[in-house]
Amino acid sequence: MACSMKAKYDKYWGPVDKFNPLILVAVVLDPRYKLDYLCWCLEDVYDKEVATSMTSFVKFTLETLYKFYSKEIVDDKVLDDGGGSSRAVLDDKDSGQSSAKGVAANIVNLWKKQNKEKANADSKSDVEKYFAEDPVDVEDENFDILAC
Repeated sequence: MACSMKAKYDKYWGPVDKFNPLILVAVVLDPRYKLDYLCWCLEDVYDKEVATSMTSFVKFTLETLYKFYSKEIVDDKVLDDGGGSSRAVLDDKDSGQSSAKGVAANIVNLWKKQNKEKANADSKSDVEKYFAEDPVDVEDENFDILAC
């Protein structure tokens, strides 16, 4: 039984280069612990250099995942928004009404959207905001992680 337990430990927490880093991402996503707790735990198990390297890797992984999925959401919204507004302009043109107002409004909307995206790019990402927040109180008996 001890050999089986040791094999499982080595599989999940053994050599740094062999275990799945998404286990560490799951710890960081728990609002009770976050990145500081992960760093503290890794320093307890590994030396400080390895712990710092792993913490940086987890942070990089989270930021990369966030950028990937936020890009997917933005692309979906562009497809949804872009198709509808151009169709409205075409419908106006087909109905014989002047489409100059529709085209101008579409151009202004695209410009506003670009400015909003630029402002969002300059500000902190949601991942950075999450790291900056204080962890949830661990001793709260009514804590429900699925309600976060």
